[in-house]
Amino acid sequence: MGRRLKGMLSSINWRHVLSAIVTLASLGLIVWAGVAVWQRPCHEGARISLVLNPAEVLVSSPTCPSLLLDLNPLLIALGFWATGLVVWCVGQGNLTVEFFLLGAGALAAGKQSAMGSDPGTRLFYLLLAWLAPLTFHFHLTLLDRPSGRARRIVLRGFYGLAVVWSLPFFFGTRAALQQQDWFAVWRMGVRFSLALALALATLLLFWDYRQRASSAARQRIRLVTFGAIFAFTPLLLLSLLPNTLGAPVYIPYEFTFPWLLLSPLTYCYSLFRHRLARAEVSLNHAAVYYLLVILLLSIYLAAATALNLVTASPVGHWSLVSALLSVGLLFLFMPLKEGLQQLMNWIWYGGEISYASVVGRLAESLSLTLDRETLQRLLIDELASAMHLLRSMLFLKSENNTLTLVNSTGFEPGGCTAQRVPGDGRLAAYLEVLAEPVAGVQVRRALAKTPLCAEEQTLLSLADTAFWLPLVSSKMLQGLLLIGPRPGGDFFTAEDERILATVARQAGIAAHNVRLTEEVWAGRQELALAH
Repeated sequence: MGRRLKGMLSSINWRHVLSAIVTLASLGLIVWAGVAVWQRPCHEGARISLVLNPAEVLVSSPTCPSLLLDLNPLLIALGFWATGLVVWCVGQGNLTVEFFLLGAGALAAGKQSAMGSDPGTRLFYLLLAWLAPLTFHFHLTLLDRPSGRARRIVLRGFYGLAVVWSLPFFFGTRAALQQQDWFAVWRMGVRFSLALALALATLLLFWDYRQRASSAARQRIRLVTFGAIFAFTPLLLLSLLPNTLGAPVYIPYEFTFPWLLLSPLTYCYSLFRHRLARAEVSLNHAAVYYLLVILLLSIYLAAATALNLVTASPVGHWSLVSALLSVGLLFLFMPLKEGLQQLMNWIWYGGEISYASVVGRLAESLSLTLDRETLQRLLIDELASAMHLLRSMLFLKSENNTLTLVNSTGFEPGGCTAQRVPGDGRLAAYLEVLAEPVAGVQVRRALAKTPLCAEEQTLLSLADTAFWLPLVSSKMLQGLLLIGPRPGGDFFTAEDERILATVARQAGIAAHNVRLTEEVWAGRQELALAH
């Protein structure tokens, strides 16, 4: 019996048990805080106003904020909790789950603390103490590589501080702790630890991003970092700063606080980016217009604030001033949009590959290509170098309607025994109709139940083929380019697929021109021999 019990205990995944406990506990804190906010006495009338007149929700008093503003931190907490749950379900990352779940619990407990709850205050500072090492640890996991000795020492130091900061919570109530002489220093230490952990993690990410991070890690760092910045931008530029500087108008906090949800959502997107490649262009454009609206509103509010400071009574001419400001913003629209588009392209794709430079250079060269040697060099050597491809293989159509292997790089010698593939077979027909780059997995899935010849089966079973690029011109298959994966597990983005699609179209025309040129030369040689 004892041995069986020991076997059962050893088979339990205690990490999943811990994650489940933290998940339920953080959700319980959010529900507890939500009930407390909803039952707050000063919100009795607000709940009626929320139904009868939504505009009245914006009216608040210094002692009791609006119901919507009161619930905003819990909305953000729910977003962090959902992110932690998703990360746990997909089995991603070390302490990432605990980071998001403890962040959600800290937001909920902080709301309770602000309302004067003794258990809420103690839980808030307890979670805040442990959020510091988890914040440092979480940001280190973005690098996808083991930490050095110095970083492990710093991490242990943060965990040790968390233990020290946690001790007072078990020996007194909020009122008792506030009466201690060391309470102010202790509270400052808890907050300073979190700020220090975030600052150190940011500096280390910046250093490793420039020095040692892989391409995939750099992409994730850019998305997560700028996602957090963009999440705080509306709150900072549209509400906090205008309100602090005494602007005549500003966006109410009720409308800018929920945008903080972009931070956990961006992290989720970075996890599933390879599954959302088709949506990248739309998300990229949405981010551009999101920032464009925020910046234009910020400029408007800044101008209104400056006018309010230098003019004794701007209200009388406010209609004229608003019209002039609106016209001025129209002149800024296009320059801001172009600058933000460049920023978004760098965040999404980095500086490793430029669509304009790669496509422009190759398209110009392909349009002038009339021989196989140049075509091979452009598609095998230059494209692989520009896009960091590990391997590629090129087939071109020959005289007897056969796709013939002309060159390959990166594949093992003898790795592909299919030197020739029928140009009128089912595989060629499928690629000819498709006429666009397609993932290797999709090709195998589409032709899984289709009878193929031995050469086609061999080519289809070729390992590590990321994309098939049919080279089509005049609705006829002129060749086929197979490309392998990228180094470091880096995946192909929507920008990469755009490059491949454009290059495939240009290469199809070039392959057709090469074939026509070869036929002309062959005809001239026959005439020369005949005479």
